[in-house]
Amino acid sequence: MLLNNVKVLRPLDTKIQAKGKYRYVYKVVAQKYIPEKKYTLDTRKVIGRMIDDEYMIPNEDFSTYYPDVTLEMETISEVSDTLKVGNYSVLNKIYEESEIRALLDSFFPTYSSLIQDLVYYMVVKEDSAIQHFPDFFYDHPSFGKKIYSDSAISMILKEEEFSHENTEHFLKAWANLNNDQGKVYLSYDSTNMTTEADIELARRGHSKSGENEPQVNISYAVRQRDTLPLLYEIYDGSIIDNSECVYAIDRMKEYGLTNIGFIMDRGYFSKKNMNHILNHGYHFILAIKESTGLVKEFIQEAGLKLQMKNEYYLAEHQVYGTTKKINLYDKEVYLHLYHDNIRAQQERNAYLSEIAEAEKALEKKIEKKTQRKENLTAYGKKFSFKFDTNGYFVGYKRKEAAIEKVTRGLGFFALITSEQMEASEALRIYRDRDVVEKMFRSLKSYLDYDSFRVHSEESLKAKTFIVFIASIVRSKIQDKTKELYKGDRKNYTVPACIRELEKVEVTKGSNQQYKR
Repeated sequence: MLLNNVKVLRPLDTKIQAKGKYRYVYKVVAQKYIPEKKYTLDTRKVIGRMIDDEYMIPNEDFSTYYPDVTLEMETISEVSDTLKVGNYSVLNKIYEESEIRALLDSFFPTYSSLIQDLVYYMVVKEDSAIQHFPDFFYDHPSFGKKIYSDSAISMILKEEEFSHENTEHFLKAWANLNNDQGKVYLSYDSTNMTTEADIELARRGHSKSGENEPQVNISYAVRQRDTLPLLYEIYDGSIIDNSECVYAIDRMKEYGLTNIGFIMDRGYFSKKNMNHILNHGYHFILAIKESTGLVKEFIQEAGLKLQMKNEYYLAEHQVYGTTKKINLYDKEVYLHLYHDNIRAQQERNAYLSEIAEAEKALEKKIEKKTQRKENLTAYGKKFSFKFDTNGYFVGYKRKEAAIEKVTRGLGFFALITSEQMEASEALRIYRDRDVVEKMFRSLKSYLDYDSFRVHSEESLKAKTFIVFIASIVRSKIQDKTKELYKGDRKNYTVPACIRELEKVEVTKGSNQQYKR
């Protein structure tokens, strides 16, 4: 793609070839001598198009071969006489009050204003594609007063200022700036995004869709009390979430964060993660699978009284719960067991429906008169079978005792905490962990970041950083309007507020000054 608002002197070691009405510039990237024909064959790469006899318009590959050449970027200055200023005013206040602008000015001095404009564009347009960027700023004020074309932005995102070192400096400062004096509960989770781009981080792994596709993983740590993103990490798509967790914990320690409580789903429960959190002086509330041995044991021990005795009813959550202290991996922790009657009935109905479907499948197998024992292994836990003298399947019967045992264990779920607390408190804190799941939905639905639309690792990392800033801004808007949202869940969603703010305009008068 040509960078249409960029020009550069043509490097002397390049070649020009006319094609139609244009003259294209080529870089010779390899040569091969052909002895039988006695000449050298060039392998060439097009890097731009000539403007005149000296200057050329480069494309995205130009900087690959000439990284030290400074690109002169022409900017677009034409703007409308009427500007939409509502969201600009809100973001300006957020940038100032949260000190985002100060941090960007410190670590991204050249492109601080451009980052603010990109975030502004993403939040209002609900789009991270960065297409028709100048068109947006035709009738929106700009923080930098310097509007680059889409292709120029694509080139800028590869520049050294967006290095890993600078983004790390920003994240460390941001995390420390928002480290509460009291305990900070962080909801931590990750998601994956598939990509066809040929980048190192894109590896095949188990995606949410279940397909083994090239993907990149992104993890977020979100402050629970106000849904504020504190940090993110982007990593190799083949690394499982459980393994990456320890590195996130190490980063938080390096950032100087203290008195943190991690809230994580059952996918993160492991001896390694649990010990790593505790060894760093942090705390945790982790979900644990009902199939785990210690949970099964607790269900056997306390399941009946949870279902039968009203004293265990937690009115706040409309479930039954109890707690016991246990020793796990040589650590003293607290196991909380819960039973939800409504959930139990739903799971029971689903389980019995599954058995009914299995019976229909078994009837069809009987009709075939060719099925043997080895064809029925998938049904062995729920049914016993009858075979004729030739070993063919002719009948079945439900294993009622086994089925009853399964249904008695439905509706239970468990949490494990490093600190002593009541079952009700543990569940209250854990149930708010969905803030990080909502954050990922926001990234994909309201910032359109379910696909990357980049072709290099540098651009991917830079763009993910900018999307992180955009997620902070949306979180701030949501937090400031939450009381309005409680009173009117239709008209005070974040998208609705953004649309309403777009109606606030100023118009240029005869004195060339803008006025509301």
